[in-house]
Amino acid sequence: MNLDLYLKQRRTYRSFFEDKKIDKEDALKIIESQKYASRAANKQMLKYLVVLDEDLVNKITDNCNWAGLIKNDKGRPQKGHRPVMYIVVLKDQMDKSPMTDVDIGLSISNMTLKAWDLGIGSCIIASVNRKEVRNLLDIPLKQDIHTVIAFGYPDHKSEIVEKDTERPIYLRDDQGDYKVERVPTERLFKFYE
Repeated sequence: MNLDLYLKQRRTYRSFFEDKKIDKEDALKIIESQKYASRAANKQMLKYLVVLDEDLVNKITDNCNWAGLIKNDKGRPQKGHRPVMYIVVLKDQMDKSPMTDVDIGLSISNMTLKAWDLGIGSCIIASVNRKEVRNLLDIPLKQDIHTVIAFGYPDHKSEIVEKDTERPIYLRDDQGDYKVERVPTERLFKFYE
């Protein structure tokens, strides 16, 4: 395994081969990977809902905001190119630890890396109609929806493009591929030797 290559290729994907389903065995591998993430105080309070049901997946897709920086809703997956699975990340409403968001980020990173290891792309979405998704999945009031992650086999490319700019953007080119601008690394750190 070449970790650098995995990290470069594990990008956000927003368009998928909708007819290529994720089998339950691979879904279990993805969700299993979260348990290897570090946890503050080894707390195990996060919960996950894995949604493979096509009708529910489509309803969740309709309740997510996709690629807000891309105008005319061109970042939203169209019919035939929608995700085929979601993982909904839940946190306990009483959990006020500032480290919970870190724990969630580490868990999501493991799951999206494992998915990519299986050839499955992902998109982490925080802009969600939480009330509607709560109703769709019958989520208890004591739990809050933190994030939803869309999964599917990507039908486009997504790559980093270095650009020395004040406000990097992402865009979709004429082929439907994503170009994600990033500030050169040397502008982001300072060594103390």
